[in-house]
Order: sequence, then structure tokens, then C-alpha cells
Amino acid sequence: MERFRIAHIVQADVAERLTRQAAAPVLTVLLAAGLAGCAGLAGGHYGPGPLAAGDSSAQVLARMGTPDERRELPGAASAQAPQAAGAPVSRWVYVRGPMGRHTYMIDLDRQGRVTGWFNALEPQRLQQIVPAMSQSEVLQRLGPPAERRALALEGRTLWAWRFPTYDCEWFVATFDARQQVLDAGTMTDPRCDVDID
Repeated sequence: MERFRIAHIVQADVAERLTRQAAAPVLTVLLAAGLAGCAGLAGGHYGPGPLAAGDSSAQVLARMGTPDERRELPGAASAQAPQAAGAPVSRWVYVRGPMGRHTYMIDLDRQGRVTGWFNALEPQRLQQIVPAMSQSEVLQRLGPPAERRALALEGRTLWAWRFPTYDCEWFVATFDARQQVLDAGTMTDPRCDVDID
């Protein structure tokens, strides 16, 4: 009996070593692919991190890379109405989707200095999307959605964004044919809606 138990222990030890040896190259490849994906972000950084008010646009580019969008902010200075010194006039948008849960917006003043930054997909910002808001205003506030779907109901469309949450949810806004918000809120992300039967 003792001999059988020792043989069983040796067999289990050999199997465990073989499993580790076989798994090592696979894990190495997966780790390398994951690191390459992170390094593939322009600028090499996922988020703004230490960027602060007063930093230059060159510092933003060095950290974040080329923005996905550059926008003039509503109310930005015109020749007739000059903007107050240090007030933001443009917004650089960095979309970390469609599977990412962040869209960073970095505001710059006329001299190209950072006035502030934020993640547009924070829950308190999502709550500001209300009925009758236009698609362009939603884009200005949240950035491009992770998904856009045409609905069969009277020219309606659905836009969805993933956002930071521990639940498997995404934020959804439904638009009517006039491109205005009908309703907005969270629902189960289809990635998680698995039929267990």
C-alpha cells in the first residue's frame, strides 16, 4: 500500500512539472502579447497620470500620443469676444475603447497649456445625459460610443459606452429620428449576458 502511495505522489509530481513546463511558453506568449498591446498605445501610456494644469501640449503628446479627436470647445474665443486668459479653448480626446472603460478629455488653453483633464465615462458624468439632448452634445460630453446600433423602431439608434464599474454593465443612450436622446441609463453588457441553460 505504501509503495502505491509513493508511486501516486511521484506520478502527480511528474504531471505537475510537465504541466508547468508546457504552460511556461504559452504564458510567456500571452504576457508578451499583453505588454505589446499596452505598448501599442500611442505615447505608451493608457491614461494622463501625472499631467497637471500648466503642462504643455508637447508633454501631453509625449505621454498620450496623438489624440483621437481635437475639438474646439463651445464658447471658445472668437476675434470679437476674446477668451479669458487660461480658459480652455480646445479639447483633446483619447478614446480607450471599444473594450476600454475610459475616454480621457484633456482641455488646453490658447497657449497650448493643460487647464485640466477628466475621464468622460465616470458615472457622475453619465448621469448628465438626459432626454432631448442632441447627439452632438452627447458626443461632446462622452466621446465616441463603443457601439452604435440601428433599431427597427421608427428610425431610432442606440449608442453604448463601457464605463468603470465592478458590474458587467454599459451605459446606453437611445436616440429618436431627430437625433435627440429619448432615454439613457445602464443595462447589462451583452458580453456578460450569457444563457446558462
